[in-house]
Amino acid sequence: MQAAIQKRVFDRLAQLSTAPLRVRFVSRLHLLSPATVEHLDEAVRNLVRTDLKKAGELAEAALAIADALGDKESQAFALRAKANALWFLGQHIAASDMNARAIQLFHEMGRSLEEGRTLSTSMQPLILLGEYDRAQAAADRAREIFSAAGETVRLARLEINVANIFHRQDRFSEALACYQRAYSQLAPDKDAANASVTDAPTTSDEPAFETATV
Repeated sequence: MQAAIQKRVFDRLAQLSTAPLRVRFVSRLHLLSPATVEHLDEAVRNLVRTDLKKAGELAEAALAIADALGDKESQAFALRAKANALWFLGQHIAASDMNARAIQLFHEMGRSLEEGRTLSTSMQPLILLGEYDRAQAAADRAREIFSAAGETVRLARLEINVANIFHRQDRFSEALACYQRAYSQLAPDKDAANASVTDAPTTSDEPAFETATV
């Protein structure tokens, strides 16, 4: 879907008030597909920083379309989209639950990279809930996935996520070591700026987490 067309479609989707209307709308456009749900996940991830209301509406649209399709792939992307919106709304328990469901679905489908990305983005709501052990376990599993795939930049961003675990625990020297490792991994690729880019939203008082453009 071309970017301009996608924006018009998603703008209209966000204005529709019920799941049946949203499903009927995309069906008429022959867009009732897992790809549409994946594009909605990406849109939500970006919009939470600029238009949280629209992001929430699109996350609901993703869930409606995924329910109509009934496949695991659509469900996983829709759950991740909704989790990102809930995280930014401060609903960390619900966000963590939805992330966990998305992670399981990606795992069942063998979508290891998406599993890793969701594990990484799941860390922030867990940290804000004080679930540091679960956040560290998510980091460990994501590191295994990214290492096996040779995803150097994602590994560097993951170090930033781990640093935030230490930061929240006032373990500043360990946090600094993680930040420095992330920078050293990104700098050779002249991609250090990406250290602050996220797949999931960040709050103003929290260091950046890996999510969006990965």
